[in-house]
Amino acid sequence: ALLDRAAGKGVEVSEPEYSLHDVSTLLVSARDLTHGLDAGAVEAKAAEGREELAGIREAGRAALREATWRRTGLVVATLFLILFAVAFSLKIRELRRARRGPDGLSRP
Repeated sequence: ALLDRAAGKGVEVSEPEYSLHDVSTLLVSARDLTHGLDAGAVEAKAAEGREELAGIREAGRAALREATWRRTGLVVATLFLILFAVAFSLKIRELRRARRGPDGLSRP
C-alpha cells in the first residue's frame, strides 16, 4: 500500500517493488520448509523475510516523504512565480503611465 501510494504520486519505487517480490519468494521458501518440520529453519527464513520487509516499509515511507517534499517545493516555486508575475505586471503598468505623461497622452 505504501509503495502504491508513492508510485501514484510519481515517485520511483521499482527497486522496493522488486524487493517485495523477493520477500514473496522467501515466504514460499518458508512454507516449503514447514514440511521438513524444522522450526529453526522456518524461523530463520521468516526472520530474513521480516528484515527485508522492514527495509521495504522504510523505502515506502521515504518515498512518501519525497513526494511531500516535491509537493512543498512545487507550491513554493509556484508562489514565487505568481509573485514575479504580479510584480512584472505592476512594473509594466508603471512604465505605461510614465510613458503617457502628465496630460494622459502617449508620447512617442
